[in-house]
Amino acid sequence: MVRINVHDVHRALVRIYEQGYKFGQRFVYLRGMPTHDKADELQSGIEEKVNYILYDRPNVGANHPTVNAAKILQEGHHSMIALTYIDMNRLSDAPTIIPHNGGTFLGSEITDFVQVIEGSTAYRFDTKTKLLGPGQQFSNLTSLLSRK
Repeated sequence: MVRINVHDVHRALVRIYEQGYKFGQRFVYLRGMPTHDKADELQSGIEEKVNYILYDRPNVGANHPTVNAAKILQEGHHSMIALTYIDMNRLSDAPTIIPHNGGTFLGSEITDFVQVIEGSTAYRFDTKTKLLGPGQQFSNLTSLLSRK
């Protein structure tokens, strides 16, 4: 099993933005969340995709990433990070990932930051500077979403 951390995700995010892709979502789940939220304690939006792609884990899926004409990731953003991480670390012989052109989707607004959540800590990736802000604690998703 591959275990990745927020810094691995940060490097993958930088690579994705360097390739000209952008995110239409502000939240990326890495590993776990406070247990009293809807998500399972061990849920991962990225790590489980890495392990699914490499080891074909059951009960997990990995959508192929799609983009619109402006290269904004619409579907499969967790998979895009997972595939980028796999490519960067040469964990597979598969060709470099190229997202499908999925046309125009809802949620095509370009975000100015992406929150990366690991447990009860949220990090902020600034899409303009490509820097990862220090982690801040939160008790549940409602408290995280209420932040500006």
